[in-house]
Amino acid sequence: MSNNLKLACLELFRETFEGVAPGSNGTWFVQGREAVLPSIQALTPEQASTVYPGGRATVGAHVNHLCYYLHLFNVHKRGEEEPSDWEGSWKMQTFDAKAWKDVQDRTLAEYEEATQWYRLQAESDSDFATEEKAISAIANIAHAAFHLGAIRALIPIVQ
Repeated sequence: MSNNLKLACLELFRETFEGVAPGSNGTWFVQGREAVLPSIQALTPEQASTVYPGGRATVGAHVNHLCYYLHLFNVHKRGEEEPSDWEGSWKMQTFDAKAWKDVQDRTLAEYEEATQWYRLQAESDSDFATEEKAISAIANIAHAAFHLGAIRALIPIVQ
């Protein structure tokens, strides 16, 4: 994988979570600061816990699941193993102030760790090492972008 493609992965991952880059006046697919982190920071615990008509997951549940996925990504990138509980990552649907702050803080920490991995890959002269690592890097961006879209679609309903 070329350094250009690795840098592109780093930028798209960053944009998904942060929005427009400092000093930039545009984005590739996120409108301004409508990224994961600014979007969730603008919501109250009550908004994050709002069950909408016909809905299956609250905004908070999407955030909790995204945090879980980032955690598994990071665990895997450190070469560790951890049993996964994909369904369990959706169980938390309501949040009080402490729980909402906690999931936001954990999401930020997992994002920052994953960003370091993307940065290290972009700065190295080697490939992602295996096809699986390359797919994982790209799939992580796609997964986060999917949940960003779900969160952004729900915000007008819960506000």
